[in-house]
Amino acid sequence: MKIKRFFVFLLLICLTSLFYAQDLSAYKLYDKSGKEVTFAKMIETLGDRDAVLLGELHNNPISHWMHFEMIKSLSKEREDLYIGFEMLETDDAELVREYSHGVIREKDFLNQARLWPNHKTDYQPLIKYAVEQGYHIKATNVPRRYASLVAREGLQALDSLSNTAKRYLPPLPIAFDPKAPEYAAMMEMMQGHGQMSGQNMAKAQALKDATMAWFLIQNIKSGSLIFHKNGDYHSADYGGIYRYLKLYNPNLKVATFSTVISENGTWNEDFEGRADFILVVTDTMTKTH
Repeated sequence: MKIKRFFVFLLLICLTSLFYAQDLSAYKLYDKSGKEVTFAKMIETLGDRDAVLLGELHNNPISHWMHFEMIKSLSKEREDLYIGFEMLETDDAELVREYSHGVIREKDFLNQARLWPNHKTDYQPLIKYAVEQGYHIKATNVPRRYASLVAREGLQALDSLSNTAKRYLPPLPIAFDPKAPEYAAMMEMMQGHGQMSGQNMAKAQALKDATMAWFLIQNIKSGSLIFHKNGDYHSADYGGIYRYLKLYNPNLKVATFSTVISENGTWNEDFEGRADFILVVTDTMTKTH
C-alpha cells in the first residue's frame, strides 16, 4: 500500500513539473526583423522619439495593457506627455479639454462625448490615469459624418463645408495616393462594389489618417512625446498616419508599434517589417468585446 502511494505521489510530481514546464506566454515582443526583444529594450529605444503610433487590435486586452505600461514607463523619461486617441473625434475636443482640466465631471464627459461601445473597459482607464497624472489628452479622428460624406461623394465634397466645419479637418485639399499599399488594397477589396465606391472608401480612410496625423502634428513640440492609440491598420507597414506625418513634417522621429495574432504567439515571416516593434499575441487570448 505504501509503495502504491509512493508511485501516485511520484506521478503527481511529474505531472506538476510537466505543467509548469509548458510555455504559457500570452505574448512576445519582436523588432521589425523578427528578433525577440525585452520590454526594457523597447522602452529604451523609444525614449528619443517625437511620436509613437500604438497600433492596436481594438478588442485585444493584451494590446491595451501593453500600451498602458509603455506610457507609464516612458512618462518617467519625458515630462511633457501627450496621448492622442483615434476613438475621440475632433469636434469633441472641447469636451476632452474640459474633462482633462477638471472643468466638467467624468460622468458628464462619458454622457456627452461620442464614445465607442468598449470605451469604459478599454480606453477610459488610460484616460482617467492620464488626467490624474496631468498628461495632455487629444481627440484626433475626423468626425464620422465627414468620413461618411467622403465615402459617398469623394474628397471634393469637403470643399462645400463651412469654415467652422473645416476646423475639424486638416488643410484642404488632402493629398491622396491611390498607389499607397493600404489604399490600393482597400480599393481592390471593394472592386465588387464598383470602382468608384472602392476609391471613395479608400479616400475616406485617407481622410481619417490625414486628420489624425494633422492633429498630432499640432501637439508635437520640442521635448514632448506624443503617443497615439489607433487601429493597427492605420499605421501598419509605415502607412496611413505614419505616411501623413512624414508628409506634413519629414523631420519627425516617429516609431510604430503593431499588434498581431498568431497560433501560440509565434513569429510569422509575414510580420517582418510591419512596425518598429511588434506585439505577437496568442490566438487563444480572450477578447474584450
